Amino acid sequence: MEYKVNRKRNTKHRISGNTIVISKLPGQFQKHLFEDWDRRFFSILLISFLIHFTFAFYFAMNPPETQVSEQDIKRIQEQFASLVLKQD
Repeated sequence: MEYKVNRKRNTKHRISGNTIVISKLPGQFQKHLFEDWDRRFFSILLISFLIHFTFAFYFAMNPPETQVSEQDIKRIQEQFASLVLKQD
């Protein structure tokens, strides 16, 4: 006697001679893919991925300015120098 299992439909086919007998698995063994997953956790995870990848895509397409003016450089140097001198 030969058995073939169709995993997509949870059915078992028994082949004996020229007849094929199809029997379903009991209901306790038939589960959906997402049945045991925590819905709240995966909804938060999905929303988090959506937000993070939206920001990443936006900044990849619109990078911030990389040029800094001479005035800004001097101002930053002066602030750093005054901070270091105040600590001594």
